[in-house]
Amino acid sequence: MGFSWKSVLLAPLPAPLAFSLLFTASSGAKAALFSFVFFFSLSSVISYSTTILLFLPAVYCLSKFVNVRFTHLCVLGILIGAAVYLPLTWQTYMSSGPDSGPPQGGYFNFLAGSWNDPITFAFPLCGLLTAMFFWLLNHLPSKAKWRMSAPPSPA
Repeated sequence: MGFSWKSVLLAPLPAPLAFSLLFTASSGAKAALFSFVFFFSLSSVISYSTTILLFLPAVYCLSKFVNVRFTHLCVLGILIGAAVYLPLTWQTYMSSGPDSGPPQGGYFNFLAGSWNDPITFAFPLCGLLTAMFFWLLNHLPSKAKWRMSAPPSPA
């Protein structure tokens, strides 16, 4: 599978865009633009750092063992999205108890209680979305290729 800077720069964008639009719409804030920029900045930091520090090395390692296909990349995106969810919930767990300390129950009880939260499935879904866009941006023909494949003019 080839590497493209275009895919590295553009593939992580749809997930923060969707996240920030959903959070801005659901918050009902008066300053919608500020809310969108805040959520977009925060989710972009998570999305880009995950793509550069986890996704790209994982794709490289995967490409050493198998010929990377669309399904491989999608499963990898889901797994990395789920893996990113766990440290963020650990941080939430550690600060959600009395006096901002850990709550009375264990971490796995906390995880079991959060399965009905939509955010739980948003992280693997955003990982899938990023992986799909990464694949598409790497495999779409560029404009130069389109110009070269233009039909010949009639003689």
